[in-house]
Amino acid sequence: MTDADIVIDIQGLKAGYVRGVDIVHGVDLAVSREEIVCILGPNGAGKSTLLKAVYGLARTTGGTVSVAGRDVTGHRADDLCANGIGFVPQSDDVYADLSVEENLRMGAFRARKTLAERRAQMYEWFPILGEKRKQPAGSLSGGQRRLVGIARALMTAPSVLLLDEPSAGLSPTNVDEVFERIEIVRETGVTVLMVEQNAVEALEHSDRGYILDLGRLALEGRSTELLVDPRVKNLYLGLEEHD
Repeated sequence: MTDADIVIDIQGLKAGYVRGVDIVHGVDLAVSREEIVCILGPNGAGKSTLLKAVYGLARTTGGTVSVAGRDVTGHRADDLCANGIGFVPQSDDVYADLSVEENLRMGAFRARKTLAERRAQMYEWFPILGEKRKQPAGSLSGGQRRLVGIARALMTAPSVLLLDEPSAGLSPTNVDEVFERIEIVRETGVTVLMVEQNAVEALEHSDRGYILDLGRLALEGRSTELLVDPRVKNLYLGLEEHD
């Protein structure tokens, strides 16, 4: 990885929600162009807080966050959205009473001139959403609703996509579909940084991983290496040995 390749550059980040109480303690992290990078760790490790700090949803108390060479430390979420950064929260982030198509339109508030073009692109990337575009989003399966949230974040054509536990609460079949779609999104030139609790799936569908413990960086490396690293399996993720 060279400096020219780095899209997301986090240096010494400290963050939390309450003044004087940090949850993330001096984390360094970098993501190269068109990479998928996952942040893993046990509950309470500070994974989601780190991601929210990048997107201006948690208080940054130290360090810097740069995206595409621009210092965005502490910037508001709407400013980051306007500058090519999309964010999909962990919660079931759809307007349940609106149709799939209306949900996508809500995501295109900054791209009205290209609405039809972007919507057609989403239906190409997520065919099931095209099939169900007139249905209320609340009537879809959990995995399909998660795809609506991802597609809505992509309606503004971001160059960077932040995902907070995209597999949370999904069945194994839906998990596979969501991760497959994330890989398709990356192939279109989008850089992806995601937080995940489902370690095996995240590592199998990412290039590199960072593992947090109590708000500090404990391990980092290629995903293929972390999958078989006994420190990951025994200390953090409770995975069984692979044959």
